[in-house]
Amino acid sequence: MIHMDRYNLLPGPGFLALSYRWGDENIIGTMQLRNIFVDDTTDIAEDYETKELPQSTLDMLVELHKTERLTGRWFWIDVLCLNQADILEKSAQVRLMGSIFELASEALVYVGPEIESTALAMEFWERLRVIFAELPQVDADGQILYLSHEESLRYTGATWASPEWEAIQKHLTRPWFRRLWVMQEAVLPHSVIYIWGRFALTAHDMRLFPYWDMRSSLSMMLYQHDSSCWFSAKRIAEIAFLRSNRTQANKHWIGVLHNLVWWCDGAHATDPRDRIYGLLGLLGGEDLGIVPDYSPENTVESVYTDATRRSLTRHGSFNIMYGAGAGWKKDNLMGNNGGETWFKQPDTQSEADPSMTTFETALPSWVPDFNRTFAHLPGDHLSAGIGHVAVEPAAFEGDFLIIPGYVVDTITLMMDFKSPRPLSGEVAEVEEDPYTTWYLRTALELMKVRHPSPWSASFYASFWRTLTFYTSNVADDVAQFPPAEYGDTLASLDVVKESGILTDSSTRVSTSVQRQRFLTTAMAFGSWHAVCVTSSGSVGLVPRYTKVGDVVAVCPGARAPFVLRPTESETGGKKVFQFVGTGYVHELNDGIHVAASKGSLESIVLR
Repeated sequence: MIHMDRYNLLPGPGFLALSYRWGDENIIGTMQLRNIFVDDTTDIAEDYETKELPQSTLDMLVELHKTERLTGRWFWIDVLCLNQADILEKSAQVRLMGSIFELASEALVYVGPEIESTALAMEFWERLRVIFAELPQVDADGQILYLSHEESLRYTGATWASPEWEAIQKHLTRPWFRRLWVMQEAVLPHSVIYIWGRFALTAHDMRLFPYWDMRSSLSMMLYQHDSSCWFSAKRIAEIAFLRSNRTQANKHWIGVLHNLVWWCDGAHATDPRDRIYGLLGLLGGEDLGIVPDYSPENTVESVYTDATRRSLTRHGSFNIMYGAGAGWKKDNLMGNNGGETWFKQPDTQSEADPSMTTFETALPSWVPDFNRTFAHLPGDHLSAGIGHVAVEPAAFEGDFLIIPGYVVDTITLMMDFKSPRPLSGEVAEVEEDPYTTWYLRTALELMKVRHPSPWSASFYASFWRTLTFYTSNVADDVAQFPPAEYGDTLASLDVVKESGILTDSSTRVSTSVQRQRFLTTAMAFGSWHAVCVTSSGSVGLVPRYTKVGDVVAVCPGARAPFVLRPTESETGGKKVFQFVGTGYVHELNDGIHVAASKGSLESIVLR
């Protein structure tokens, strides 16, 4: 082991950086190290010591040595090169993690050891590469050609139950993909190699998967075998996106905190404070003045509140706050009371991965709990609070946040999620899923209480646009309005035809791909949101745990309306609200002037 000046790494020897998962720290192995100390006079002193490390980490090093990936090369590995027991050293070294991986000549990502199906997984990966390379990419109009599930299965020569899908799933759901630290470890190095025992893929190979998934909803095939594939597919896409944006010519890239916390949503960090500290190496040119501090006195609540306050102040926007709110409870959030969900995931993240334990906090409602999965980030195409109105800066008084806004409406009707609901089906086709049918039928019946059949064309348009948060599930057009056929697609479904809300629903038709795209989008939002009706009769999509009596507010600069809950408290003579979360009300999406016509600007106090 070479001991070096941490601020003088560049002139040092070329080295590899290892990205891996520690494993069970209760099962310990040992290895002997020869320490080499080099001082200013180039004198060399040596001593020997025995180091303890998790046995699985030691097994990894032995395997990498046997495959000659470490032969004759220096490497950096945190379990040996960073003294985890020294709080001061750990706090200082964490600030350098980004630089260490950025300066490495190469990063080896040890995803896990080879297993029985590894060869089949790599063979199938190569088959997918050839298939998607040979298929036409666009149609005659230059639009991307999307594949239905049936077409994907036909081209790959596989069925839903084929072992190839399970083999890929087992290799994309290794615990490595769930770690938060892997984001900077896989994004910052110039060269990255992903390793499964003897088999390996490059970073370029891995970036193919998000493209395949975008064209064919490939990950839906993998959900059939393991719902946690959703997290892995998301992580692979995020790493590919960040690598493509972070180039040597683009040092001041889009790596700002409010983007990073969303891109790393759902990742695991043993210390909850690392949900912030583990992203500092990716911040690029943004310096929020956050200094890692692992002392016991620096609580998780302090770290999260400080980071949120700094981000709100630095950017003058609500971007980081969109992940906050009292409406995003984890328990039984999706699916039904039995623990089943639309994606067939457990209701809580800790059930999906036992290592992902959550903790109870006393966070202000406007501060995101970064240790839990966020529900939804309003797209840039939304414009409820956008317009020619000056955005006043937020003010802070202790744990109170004071923002300007217009209180414009009140929630009067909400979908009922307390009653028994059907389980998700055994087939991953969302069109056939019984929970999807229940959700749409319940939403329609709720709206018919205030808007009897038949509906006008304009109100029907508000309804289907609301179900999709006025967006699309396709990455390339996520910032655009939904495809026009979404209205016809919804109308072509049996559940809408049976409702009687449209006089011409029998003439509406749609393709399998159109239904798949619309329902995947609508149910992605429906897994976290509830359809509601406001006192003005508007249809809305709000956080699942919104209550009747909560109010809708529009704040200058905020892309989506805020749902707020009045409390019995006051401060400075003003009522205090809880921040429930963001929502969507179609009638409010034409800019801040709409909200200004419905009320007067006031100071809203949040705690």
